[in-house]
Amino acid sequence: MPTTSVLAPLLTGLGLFFCGVRFIAANLTPLAGPSARRLFRGAVKTNWTVALAGVLAGLVSQSTSAVTLVVVGLVRAGIIPEGRAVLLPVWSQVGAAALVIIVSLQTGPAVACALAIAGAVLYFDFKLSERLRHAVLVLLGVGLLFLGMEMLNVSSVPLRIWLSAEGLLAKRENVAVLLVLGLVLAAITQSSTVAGAFAVAVVRAGIFDLDAALALLVGASVGSAINYGVPGWRGESVGGKVLLFQAAQKLSSATLLILLFAASEGRPQTALAGYPISATAAFAWIFLAIQVGGSVICTLLYGPLSRLMEKIAPPKESETLARPAYLLDEALADPALALELVEREEQRLLQRLPAMLDAVRAEGGVGGFSPEVLREAGLSVSDAIRRYLAAVLESDPGRNAVVLAMRRQRVLDNVVALHEAVEEFQRAVRIAQPQAGEAVGRMVESLHMLLEVLTDVASSHEPAEQEMSLALLGDRRQVIEGLRSRLLGASKDAKVQEALFRSTVLFERILWLARDTAVALMRASSEAPAAEATEPQPLLAPDEASA
Repeated sequence: MPTTSVLAPLLTGLGLFFCGVRFIAANLTPLAGPSARRLFRGAVKTNWTVALAGVLAGLVSQSTSAVTLVVVGLVRAGIIPEGRAVLLPVWSQVGAAALVIIVSLQTGPAVACALAIAGAVLYFDFKLSERLRHAVLVLLGVGLLFLGMEMLNVSSVPLRIWLSAEGLLAKRENVAVLLVLGLVLAAITQSSTVAGAFAVAVVRAGIFDLDAALALLVGASVGSAINYGVPGWRGESVGGKVLLFQAAQKLSSATLLILLFAASEGRPQTALAGYPISATAAFAWIFLAIQVGGSVICTLLYGPLSRLMEKIAPPKESETLARPAYLLDEALADPALALELVEREEQRLLQRLPAMLDAVRAEGGVGGFSPEVLREAGLSVSDAIRRYLAAVLESDPGRNAVVLAMRRQRVLDNVVALHEAVEEFQRAVRIAQPQAGEAVGRMVESLHMLLEVLTDVASSHEPAEQEMSLALLGDRRQVIEGLRSRLLGASKDAKVQEALFRSTVLFERILWLARDTAVALMRASSEAPAAEATEPQPLLAPDEASA
């Protein structure tokens, strides 16, 4: 075993190297956040605009994981269609390869300046904007990364002697070890790019030759494919297809490397011996070439790969629930049409409310979605509607459209509150149901009926039908007080009594919200003065009800 004096500077160098990589990735991403989102929205029209946007995103963020998370979030929110968006993280691998190329350069004086500037700014605590602060931390990360590489160089000579004595530098006899090392490194760092940068560092230090580093890169590419492929295949993410395309890109890159080994008879370094290029530079450019090659393969095979991945990981219905079904960017040019689409989306959310009680109803449906899933999906769609309404208002649509948009916003706020209140109501009912089942059951059925009345108001544009439905949502304070008295006498258990009391308070709140929503819906669908006259007297103020 190598002595502590050999291992200490090596481990210090590795620690500084990984800290530098982390600083760069963590602070470049906030710098590019809003710009990247705008770039992605306009880039998903053709395969090659997607490719350009992906390269730029990877170049700026130096984190394919960050690009993947942003894309998945935008797809989940319905801001961009999943379609070609799956190619954005694929091409970000090409942009992120810049890290490997930078690591292969000799930049001693630049590193000293970077550390000096970053250290001075942090020590004297200059008052900087948020973006400048992230830029300084990126500079610090660059300095730490190269300082770590220098320490690896310093500690490499005794380590090379030990590795040679043990026969561990003979690549041909240790291909399996190198493949496993690359796979483990990719699994630990969650990035084949970081594994590639590490390989450049150890090649420069003389610990590995080019052949060994490329063998390690094959393992890292396969390990990265597993990192992306397993959660994508198991459906743990809304962007399962995005992750599977990342896995396909990594497998394609590994295949290209294997072909390189086959073409050079297992000796890429010998095949490049006649060219005036160092081993570190050769590795960096080979790394870039296989990222480009893997991304090109995925782009050219986009159609077949999409169909294959839809069979491997078909989209879940719960994911569809969390996406808007009607909101189209093209409709923003026509505010009246855009607001009609918002209305349809809000109706879709309201129609889910009765189903949120199925889990606690005696006659509830079997095999439906849980109230928790419906609530989370409703909140996700609501966020998309809010952004859409903001886009309508930004287009200066005219007074009537502005008034209607504000009414639709009021409906939306109530819809969100109803989703939260109904989900909390059914949780309180679950606690109380075993001991007060019959009395609680009647309350649940009554609320289910009232929520169905609300959906009737949303789907009808006939004033007479709306007025009739609104009457059913009238003042029920006396009924609720009587119900509360009977329920609280149904059990002596303090926890059950608390749940029963909470359920009646929530029932009253939901009824108030339902009536207020019905009035807002009527106002939005008609400009008649009669609609204004139906403003309800609150049964209980929302803040008081939630106390």
